[in-house]
Amino acid sequence: MDWKLNIFHQLKDHKRESNLYDEIIEHCILFFINYIHIYLFSIFIDNRLLENNTLLHSQCIKFEKDVQHLRLANAGLEKASEARFVYLNKIKLICLIFFSSLVKD
Repeated sequence: MDWKLNIFHQLKDHKRESNLYDEIIEHCILFFINYIHIYLFSIFIDNRLLENNTLLHSQCIKFEKDVQHLRLANAGLEKASEARFVYLNKIKLICLIFFSSLVKD
């Protein structure tokens, strides 16, 4: 009877060890699954940041072009304003000459 009890205890111990190994393996698998999820999420975040950076870069280029066009338009307006100012001064001078000639006569 002693040998049967001994075998029974050995089988029971073996099953307990097997359950412990199964639990360790399950924890390892869960750890690696979580690690893979975190890794994939970080790749997703990196891709989103890269997309946002690309979008912001293209918007920045567009704004730089807009600023360049506005500067050119402003320079054109400044030249037109200066030309108008010169034109008005010439008209003023002609009027002065004309009216001063009227006053002398």
